[in-house]
Amino acid sequence: MALKNRSVEVFSLSFLDVISCGFGAMILLLVLVLALEPLVLEKIANEQQGDIDEQKAAIETTVAEIQSLQQEVDTRN
Repeated sequence: MALKNRSVEVFSLSFLDVISCGFGAMILLLVLVLALEPLVLEKIANEQQGDIDEQKAAIETTVAEIQSLQQEVDTRN
């Protein structure tokens, strides 16, 4: 059997297959991430709204305590 001289190709078919598969995987990941983004943003917004409600309740409690202390100070004077 005679050995054939093969020319070395830098961009062979298998290399192009691997590169195109890699790009396809990246595009698929981007599509999945962008599809799930509204769900993540909604979850974060709900959590932040809960934190805001807790802070409002704490502020209202503090204001009520300040008013009661102010009334106590006024009655002592």
